[in-house]
Amino acid sequence: MKPYSKKYLTLALAGVLVSSMPVSAFAQTEPAAPAGVPAAPAGVPAAPSAPAAGTTPSTTTPSTTTSSTTTPNTETTTPSEAENKKEREADKSNLSSRDYTINKGERVDASKVLSLPDGAEIIGNKTFEFYSKGNHEETVTVKFKDGSTKEVKINFDVRDRYDDRYNNITLTNVRYDGTYLTGYTSAKADIYIKRVSSGYGYGYSYDRGYEKIGYADNRGDFKIKVDLKEGETYSVIARDGSKESRSVEVKNDNYKNIKGSKVDASDLRIMGRTLTGYVKNHPFENVRVYMDGKLLGSFRTDKNSYFSVTLSESVYDRELDDLKFYTDSKTVENKKFKITEALEGQKLVKGTANAKDEITVYDASNRKLGSITVNNSGVFTVFLDRALIFGETIKVEAKNEAGDITKIEYKVTKNAVEEVKAIAYIKGYPDGTFKPQANVTRAEAAQMFATLLNGGADFGTSSATKFSDANDNWFSKAINYVVAKGLISGYPDGTFKPNESITRAEFAQMISGYVKNEKKGSSDFQDVKDHWAKDAIEKLNGNKNVTGYPDGTFKPNAKITRAEAVTILNSVFNRNTTKNSLNNVNTSSLNKFSDVSEGFWAYYNILDAANTHNRERLNSTSEVDMWK
Repeated sequence: MKPYSKKYLTLALAGVLVSSMPVSAFAQTEPAAPAGVPAAPAGVPAAPSAPAAGTTPSTTTPSTTTSSTTTPNTETTTPSEAENKKEREADKSNLSSRDYTINKGERVDASKVLSLPDGAEIIGNKTFEFYSKGNHEETVTVKFKDGSTKEVKINFDVRDRYDDRYNNITLTNVRYDGTYLTGYTSAKADIYIKRVSSGYGYGYSYDRGYEKIGYADNRGDFKIKVDLKEGETYSVIARDGSKESRSVEVKNDNYKNIKGSKVDASDLRIMGRTLTGYVKNHPFENVRVYMDGKLLGSFRTDKNSYFSVTLSESVYDRELDDLKFYTDSKTVENKKFKITEALEGQKLVKGTANAKDEITVYDASNRKLGSITVNNSGVFTVFLDRALIFGETIKVEAKNEAGDITKIEYKVTKNAVEEVKAIAYIKGYPDGTFKPQANVTRAEAAQMFATLLNGGADFGTSSATKFSDANDNWFSKAINYVVAKGLISGYPDGTFKPNESITRAEFAQMISGYVKNEKKGSSDFQDVKDHWAKDAIEKLNGNKNVTGYPDGTFKPNAKITRAEAVTILNSVFNRNTTKNSLNNVNTSSLNKFSDVSEGFWAYYNILDAANTHNRERLNSTSEVDMWK
């Protein structure tokens, strides 16, 4: 067989390849016309495709005759060019620069200054606040719904609100005569006043704590009765609708040159020029009466603090509230003024005071017993016109060169030193401790109280009590003793609960039944106002037997500690031991405790309660026990 030529083989292979390929492989795909470009008209052949690379274009003219058709010259536009041709919202917007007036210190939102279309917003800073007057220009950027932006200027005219408010209403000739505030302002304007706590001087009413006290008449004049505290400065303003005057300061100094202390008088009655009344708690006092700073008369109260005086001028009933009353001298504290001796049967009183003070002694009926001037050493002895009586109360006054007075009331003591035995009423624990912060049980409280009341532990009572849980025990007789005196009680279920800790309120209630002195104080404890033991707590507080905590509370429901209990009991039973009390004793023999150091706040009260000792005081004013 004749071998095939190379050319023949090539053609044969090409035929095989062609016959095996799908028809679609030879189809010439017409590219789609770009958007906006019209397709060729029907019957118009497509433009011949470019020859393949490396081939020679055929020069054979097709035999088919085609009609010549002119393709229209259409301008083409891309999508991005079309978007740019579309008008932006920022360009269509009529937003432009704005003028806006605000007050100094006022904060404003620019979005509320400009009328923004729907969907628009300010991007970046849009809140402004100015603290100086004048024009301030700011630029904000507004973003529209389509994303376009525009810068807009705002011209702020910053004003001081007081420039508009003040000077539109006048306030002049403001005076205070001690009774009436007078002046001139706009007709029918309201008058306001406040006490100046931090002086701004003449100017604006920054602190708005004003109180309306009256109004001006149809001419703008005003005369308003008001009681201003002496020596205090007040700020006055006038208001007429939204307008307000500048403030004017007034001061009640009508009585600035008057010496002495102001006192209140009541039950005032006037008959002709005779004035009668009552000055509470000021018996046998020299008092002067004034009106508008003018002295109208002086008088001395009787033993019941009542008075009658003939005035130098007539006063009407409606003016009685305008009268001011002053004692001859101001009562002051004189720390050096003390009575050191005033004994039964003696005709003298000794003490200390400031040099040159005048000392005067009165009896209970305010009769003068004697007087003297303190020497340069600050020591005095007043010789009396009669002997002192044991138990009587004398009044001693010290007047300094300025006329200020300090007063002391003093009870005359026996002309002897009194010695009293103070029994121990509490013990420590076997381990040598006292446990000062441990709670006190109801049984322990009853035992301590009964021991002090009885003067010992032999109560003479039965160990059988009426309580189901308090019979035949170490505390039973003590419980019977205090229950019999009505100082403590049990519970409705017939128990005493001897081993439960007692609260501060329960302890105060038990003790208060023994205290006879009715110096009930107003404790102002925050947590006692509505407490069931309020009266008992305030009674002990008034007698200085109990105190509260630094935060103003008493903590009535807290459990009382051993240290607190002995401190209160010592106070109630007038036992007062200090470091100086032990000067004459051998302290090594005393009952002391390992957990109570000398620096502990109740150290000396615990020593007092745990040790039987003899004590003495030199006189009734001595507050410290001297151990013997």
